[in-house]
Amino acid sequence: MSDSSFQTAICPGCGEEIESVKRRCPHCGRPMGKRGFFFYAFWAGLSLIVLALIACIFYTGFLILNRML
Repeated sequence: MSDSSFQTAICPGCGEEIESVKRRCPHCGRPMGKRGFFFYAFWAGLSLIVLALIACIFYTGFLILNRML
C-alpha cells in the first residue's frame, strides 16, 4: 500500500487496512459497500418465519398439554 494516490479504509470484519475503492476485503472477503434493501428484507423475512415456527411449536405444545389435563 505504498502508493499515496489511493485512499485507505479499515475493514470492519478483520481490521486490516485496504484501498477504499475495493468492493471486497482481500483479507477476509467481506463486502465493503452499503447494504441494500434486499439484505434487510431477507433477514426480516427470515426472522418472521423463525418466529412463526417457534410460535407454532409452543401453540402445539399448549394444545397437547390441555388435552392431557
